[in-house]
Amino acid sequence: MITGPRSLCGVFREVILPMLELALSAQRVYQDLVAGHGFGGSYPSVSRYVARLKAQEPERVWRLECAPGEEFQVDFGLGAPLVEAGGETRRTWLFQAVLSHSRKGYSEVVLRQDTETFLRVTENALRSFSGVPRLLNFDNLKAAVVKADWYDPALNPKLADFCAKMC
Repeated sequence: MITGPRSLCGVFREVILPMLELALSAQRVYQDLVAGHGFGGSYPSVSRYVARLKAQEPERVWRLECAPGEEFQVDFGLGAPLVEAGGETRRTWLFQAVLSHSRKGYSEVVLRQDTETFLRVTENALRSFSGVPRLLNFDNLKAAVVKADWYDPALNPKLADFCAKMC
């Protein structure tokens, strides 16, 4: 329960909570209260009230569910440095592939993130999973995506050919 001075927003609590579940901003909540509910208070009043509600309500986490064999997520991360025999240090990259349904993972350390290396480790991951899922999610890796676009990314032609052969 919110403590402290009574807020003008308190009577609108049951209206405000569903708006926050939709991740609406305090500004949008204020506008909707004024337009649709005859709220006569100020925006700072709504902003403070929303901040207090958010502080006491845990943030909702939306879990994305995938069916078995539906999706495979891939990304590179920075690996541990490799110290060679002569003392020279080289950067390594950690390739990680995860099946979205089971969260079963495959990891491999590589020295480069070029397209050929990427295709090799992707094939190694698919072999370790004993199959090819319906969707390969590449997260805009430079080795996979030539031009990022939310709806129609341009894939590397070598990757497109690789995927066509894997189906």
